[in-house]
Amino acid sequence: MNAKEILLVAAALVAGAAAEDAPEEGVTAAAKKVVSEQRNLPVPDDVRCICVDPEVFDRCLRDRLAEDPPEDSRRAQKVLQGLGALPQALGAADLGGCVALDGYYDPVARVIRLRGTKGRSEDLHRLLTHEFVHAAQDHAGFLERLGCLSSDSDEALAARGLVEGDAVVFTDASCNGGAPVPERGEHWQGAARTSSCFARADIIVRYYLGPSFVAQHLARNGGSWDSVNRLYERPPASTAELLHPELYYERAEPRADSVEQNGPALAGAELAYVTVVGELRIRLLLEEWRAPGPAAAAAGWSGDRLWGFMKEERPVVVWRSVWKSSEDADEFVGAYTAAARRRARRFEKRGDAYVTTDGTYTSIDRRGVEVLVVTGADQDVLAAARRWWDRAHPR
Repeated sequence: MNAKEILLVAAALVAGAAAEDAPEEGVTAAAKKVVSEQRNLPVPDDVRCICVDPEVFDRCLRDRLAEDPPEDSRRAQKVLQGLGALPQALGAADLGGCVALDGYYDPVARVIRLRGTKGRSEDLHRLLTHEFVHAAQDHAGFLERLGCLSSDSDEALAARGLVEGDAVVFTDASCNGGAPVPERGEHWQGAARTSSCFARADIIVRYYLGPSFVAQHLARNGGSWDSVNRLYERPPASTAELLHPELYYERAEPRADSVEQNGPALAGAELAYVTVVGELRIRLLLEEWRAPGPAAAAAGWSGDRLWGFMKEERPVVVWRSVWKSSEDADEFVGAYTAAARRRARRFEKRGDAYVTTDGTYTSIDRRGVEVLVVTGADQDVLAAARRWWDRAHPR
């Protein structure tokens, strides 16, 4: 769960459930000591651990995921559905990303909440070690420093990969007696296949790419956890850096936005959602659409920004991306066009755009190393988007 979801579920648990006894004191103290001494991060004494009845814990989580979303989230969902990044019929796995939890750290209450009591002390030790790492990250100011954690941008995904990867790798190493951590990054392709690509990306960065990135960084720095602490001063800026760690080390300065933040003004359409999609989610989106060569088509990514509008309850997407070369841009255009044609029952060429099944227009245009994709547009919206695009790239 992201920070916002944790606070909402925590509020429900506090309001509707009485805590059970605290977990076994000896196991708790041992896990706290391991993190403080071996992770080189102190765990504050005021962090409490409580156990919540499993049925209550699960019910609060299910109820949270089943709630009607606030208006801004509802419109964002409609935009992503218009893009094809969320299915029209949403399930819990599409909204929550992670629906099975054994526990979590609540940074506001400074409490670790566990789902009941674990059956074996080794399992409890592993879970508490993981969550005490998050408490230590919070105490050190790392979570506050990564202020983007609760957003859904590509930068926030990469940051969550660092935070969760740190806890996963340390827990694996300490519970394996310091043994090398098994490589997780190479196994992510089959993860969470039943989730939408946006929810699936969150799972992949937390439990596969993030841990792989941290493990490789540790190996590169002689196993020094102080080197991991320094990652929070200069965190990975994109999922591209998790997928290709060499890009992180080649980046001399913090990465600036490569696409301007101000999108087009579309008459009669209201801006509802802005995000950076990033290489990982582009790859997953193309995979889900069965595009040819999705990994290669996404690998040339250098930046993007997606603006989602609502016009009379219809989502309109304007998506501008930057690629490393014109050849990379062409590869993305080819894969995206092939996938869009495969998905739509109607994808009819009309001028330099396509008319789709619902009668709206899709436009895919490359100019140099940049690509503009417009979907869900009527003729007026398409014309306005193209005028904005022409000002940036005069023919």
